[in-house]
Amino acid sequence: MHMIDEIEENIKLVQKKDYYRSIGRELWSILKNKKVIITGSGTSYNASVLMNYVLLRKGLLSYTLQSSEIKYLEGLDLSNYVTILFSHSGESSDILAAAEIMKKTGSKTISITDFPNSSLAKLTDAHFDAGAGEEKSVAATKSHFAQTMISLSLLEKGEFDNSKKVLEGVMENENIKFYAEKIGNKVVLLGTGLKYPLAMEGALKLQETSEAITYHYPEREFLHGPIQILNSEWSVIMLSVNPEIEKRVAIYDAHPIVISNDPANEIFVDSKDEINIHLGILMALQLLSYYHAISLGMNPDSPSKLSKVVK
Repeated sequence: MHMIDEIEENIKLVQKKDYYRSIGRELWSILKNKKVIITGSGTSYNASVLMNYVLLRKGLLSYTLQSSEIKYLEGLDLSNYVTILFSHSGESSDILAAAEIMKKTGSKTISITDFPNSSLAKLTDAHFDAGAGEEKSVAATKSHFAQTMISLSLLEKGEFDNSKKVLEGVMENENIKFYAEKIGNKVVLLGTGLKYPLAMEGALKLQETSEAITYHYPEREFLHGPIQILNSEWSVIMLSVNPEIEKRVAIYDAHPIVISNDPANEIFVDSKDEINIHLGILMALQLLSYYHAISLGMNPDSPSKLSKVVK
C-alpha cells in the first residue's frame, strides 16, 4: 500500500522545517503589498483556499478560483496581481491552461509543484519546489501536506517546532482506526478559519478513497440550511471544539466525531500550537480516509475512476 507509507512520510517533511521557512520568507518578499489570485485543482485547490486564509490574515487582498474556471478572467488587465498556481505534477491540462491565461492578463505567475522540470514550472515566472517528491498513490497525501507547509510557513509563528512529535502521536493514535471503521459513508465535515480548508480536504479524501458521500461547510454556515439533511445515517466530523454545534448535531441522531487538541474528544492532537494542531488534524483526516476505505474492502491507492494527472 503506497498511501499509508506516503502519509507516514509527512513526518519526514516536517523535519525539513528550515527549507519551508526559507520558502515562506522568499514567497512573502514577492507577495507583500500585492493583490493575489491563487488557483489549483482538486487537492491543490484546497491548498489554494488555505493560502487564501493565510494571506487574508496577513492583510493581503487575495482570491481563489479553481484552475478550470480561470478562463473567465481571460481578457482582463491583471498586471497588478500575482498568481500562485498549485499542482503536484505540474502537468494537468487545467493548470497549464490557467497559467497561459494568467500570463496573458499581465499577472506575474508563481508555480508550486513537486517537479522543478515540469511544464508548469517552465511556463511560470517563478517556481517553488514543494519538496514532497514523487507520489504513487492517486489520492494525494504527502504532496498536499507539503503544500500546506508552504502556506503555514507564511504565518511566521515559530512554525514546525515540535511537529515531528505531534505527528508521531497522530500516527500511533488507535482511535483514528477505530472511528474510521465506525463512520458511515455519508459524512459532513465542519471547520472554521484555517480549518475550513481541512474540512474540504477531508471530504475530498473520503470521496476519492471510499466513494463516500461528503459535504464540507464552515461551522456556522452548516446551520443555515444544510443541517436539514442530518439523520442517523450521517457522521459529522468536527475539526474544533464547538459544544453548541455538537449538541445540535446529536439532536438529529447523527454521529459527531471531534478532532481537536482537547483530550476529551474522540481524536486527540497533542499540541497547543496552532500550526501543529493544523498539521495533526490534516494527518488524522488522511489516516481516517485510508482506514475507512480499508474497512470497506476498497483499495485507497487506486480509485477506479481517477488518475494521478488529469489531461
